[in-house]
Amino acid sequence: MPYLDLMIIILKILLSSELCFIKSRHQLELELILLRQQLNILKRKTKNPKLVNSDRVFISVIAKFLTNWKKSITIVKPQTVINWHRKGFRLFWRWKSRRKLGRPGINTEIRKLIRDMSLANTLWGAPRIHGELLNLGIDVSQATVRRYMVKHRNLPHKRGGLFWITTLKILFLLISLSFQPQALSSSMYLLF
Repeated sequence: MPYLDLMIIILKILLSSELCFIKSRHQLELELILLRQQLNILKRKTKNPKLVNSDRVFISVIAKFLTNWKKSITIVKPQTVINWHRKGFRLFWRWKSRRKLGRPGINTEIRKLIRDMSLANTLWGAPRIHGELLNLGIDVSQATVRRYMVKHRNLPHKRGGLFWITTLKILFLLISLSFQPQALSSSMYLLF
């Protein structure tokens, strides 16, 4: 029995160590491609061959798929390849998050004008401000106007009621019309 335990320990060591040369065919082919690329770089006619961007991309991509790539790279340090990969990652996300094509951005003056109009006229909504901007010759969409408007919170007209001032104006108008019967029909036409 002690021999069996010893054999299991030796087998575990052999399988987990680098003495086990069992590699998949795919890994061997990738390592061969990486070594050939390094030879091609070294065979260049210059005295000190410099790596171009295509070499860096190729080596970093192959290193990504190769499990034991640090032992296969001889012309640069492994940390250099890791730095190339990080740089490529940053470049990819910079490209991915670039400004997309589409409607151009809104000028800050127009944004300020929309904000000022919505503050000065709290009863105006996005359609009304959009129409006024079109009358001024400023072409923006109604959704853009809605986006840059000031959000008026807890105003009575937003809750469904009227402002007291509006209610009082209507009340005074009706009281004044009650003393002028001939103007009643034309005023009622204006109210309704």
